[in-house]
Amino acid sequence: DKVDNIGPKVDIKVIEGEKGANSWYISDKIVVELIIKDIAWKIDENGEKVEMPGCGIKSATVKMNGQNVDLSNPTSGSLANNYAVYHVTLTDNNVYKYTYEGEDNLGNKTSGEYEIKKDDVTPTIVIPEYYTGTSTQPSKNIVKVTSGISGYEVACNPSTLPTHTRKYLSCTITSGNGLSASDARSTGYYYGARAVYKTKEKCTEKCEWDTSGCCDNTTHPGDTGSYRCWWESCQVFSHYTCDDGGTLRGASCYF
Repeated sequence: DKVDNIGPKVDIKVIEGEKGANSWYISDKIVVELIIKDIAWKIDENGEKVEMPGCGIKSATVKMNGQNVDLSNPTSGSLANNYAVYHVTLTDNNVYKYTYEGEDNLGNKTSGEYEIKKDDVTPTIVIPEYYTGTSTQPSKNIVKVTSGISGYEVACNPSTLPTHTRKYLSCTITSGNGLSASDARSTGYYYGARAVYKTKEKCTEKCEWDTSGCCDNTTHPGDTGSYRCWWESCQVFSHYTCDDGGTLRGASCYF
């Protein structure tokens, strides 16, 4: 005799798509297969537990990231016949979380969840020709990178860059999906040059009414005088200089 004491079984697996590292799929599309079936079991003449059709599916619900999956049009089979197969194509990079619940005609219930991760993005990394900063810094801080949703790590040789020098640097970015990219080049430090100023003798002309030498140096009706004018000096920009070495280009110093 068969025993039916478990709810409908839901199998979820990827049947098309390349898997990278850390369970991430790296194909531009993947095909997921959902199989919903009601099962029972019995012990055969050898004492082995054998799976067989159950008493029938009363209800089944599958959700992907909280949204119901349409189970009305299976690829093959049917829920009414206790065995239905669905194929779902996924193209977006995302973490797909499937949850399912089922109940058979005997009231046995089942539930579970399954996760599929897709990130087909190959990362990029670019070492700039020049970098800046106020002190020695990790080399990975100066590179420009792009990556997908699986995260990434950057490793460089040398691992740190000092100031006021030029170094040959090689770096590699590795995404969580296992895809990677590298770059290598000579990169140099740059900093802001110091502005040098000079004194300009004639900057601003000023004038005032001058009554010195007239009468008693006070203003009285009939007094005469004149305007006295003079130039005031000021500091004006002269040029830039590189106090800590390097080659001057514009307002910066480069190594």
